Amino acid sequence: VFVADCRIPHPSLTTFNFRSLSVQATKRRSVQSHRHGYVMRCIKRYLAISNILCAQETWLKPNDAASLQASLPNHKVFYNNHPVNRAGTLVIVDNRLLRHYKVREIPPRPGCEGRVQVLHFSDALASETQAAKRHPFYPINLYLQSGDESVRRSEQLSSLLRLPVTPDTRSFLVGDLNFVESPQDDASGDHCVIPAAWPEVVEHFSLREVSQPLHTCFSLSTSTARCRSSRL
Repeated sequence: VFVADCRIPHPSLTTFNFRSLSVQATKRRSVQSHRHGYVMRCIKRYLAISNILCAQETWLKPNDAASLQASLPNHKVFYNNHPVNRAGTLVIVDNRLLRHYKVREIPPRPGCEGRVQVLHFSDALASETQAAKRHPFYPINLYLQSGDESVRRSEQLSSLLRLPVTPDTRSFLVGDLNFVESPQDDASGDHCVIPAAWPEVVEHFSLREVSQPLHTCFSLSTSTARCRSSRL
């Protein structure tokens, strides 16, 4: 998780890679249904302590905009689905936070659907005659291309450089970035080295690292049932 300045009060935010939210089986006692119930319980636990939850690897269908809303009546869900039902991100926001902020979705550029998701929060009470009392901020939710795809990861990161940043804008960059700082940390052998655009993104948003375990994995099953924290 990266923030511009952690000394400034801000809404609480959690990031979570739950690697498939969709339930593919119809049998109530199936492994997939059991796992879906487990993931939903995790989501609700995170939302009990967070105003904003950024999720990666949703694996929802391209036009699915209802998978979570019925289960979370006190939250608003912003979807960023992948065109071919892989990858995908979403952001869940507590409705109580929306009393104080207006939220604008920044459309992803071509090639970044389901990979790069940006929301812009601004003071809901600010107007031409009333100055903003709350800092605007960007939650930037990423699930960058995995594997030996450094060029594509760099292109996805470069799409963020078009975002305007003012001195009072706070930026929070979270997600599963799918690269490592040092080649010797690349256990997968996919050559997931730092993309060329990463230093530019760090400078553009004045980012600094505040909390980053290398790659924490919680096993829910031996196959698809895995939840992963963010990794750099």
